[in-house]
Amino acid sequence: MQIIIPNDVAKKLAKTLKNYVNREIGGILMGKNVSENVFRVKDITIQSHGGTFATFTRFLEDIFNPLQNFFRNTGYNFTRCNYLGEWHSHPAFILE
Repeated sequence: MQIIIPNDVAKKLAKTLKNYVNREIGGILMGKNVSENVFRVKDITIQSHGGTFATFTRFLEDIFNPLQNFFRNTGYNFTRCNYLGEWHSHPAFILE
C-alpha cells in the first residue's frame, strides 16, 4: 500500500507538530483511492488534547464532525473516499 501526502497536508501537520514538542497529539487521515493500493490523503484532523509526554488517547467526538463533512463533500462515495487511518506523534522518543 502507498500513501501520498500532498504538500499542503504535510505543511499543516509539520506546523502543528512544531507547536507540540512536549506531549503527543494525533488525528485521523481521510483520503481517496487513486489507483490499486494507492491512496492520497485529502485532509487530516488534529486533536491537540488527550496526550501526555508518552501517551495519546483518541476522543471520538473530535472526529465525528470532520468525518461527516468529508463524506458529505465527497458524495458519500465510500469505495473511493474514506477514512484511511490514524496518526499520532512521539515527540519524547527518537524513532529509528
